[in-house]
Amino acid sequence: MITKFFEGLLGDDDIHLSPDIILVFVSIDPDKRLRLYKILSEKASVKSFPDLNEAKIAEFIKGQLGDYFEQRIADYLIQFV
Repeated sequence: MITKFFEGLLGDDDIHLSPDIILVFVSIDPDKRLRLYKILSEKASVKSFPDLNEAKIAEFIKGQLGDYFEQRIADYLIQFV
């Protein structure tokens, strides 16, 4: 199934997916020279999510926890990210 999908994606065949399907391709360092990347950038919305440092992660956690925020909890969660 995956092979058929990529063959269709790389070929001229149109792949018809339901609008409620979201496909996510993850690459730490995508090679923009590859054919797959070029095709995906033409047919899909390509997003980049830069790494967050510890301070930004702690800020996010504080925003999510609000009044329940404690630095020791943030430190504990950050060690897993």
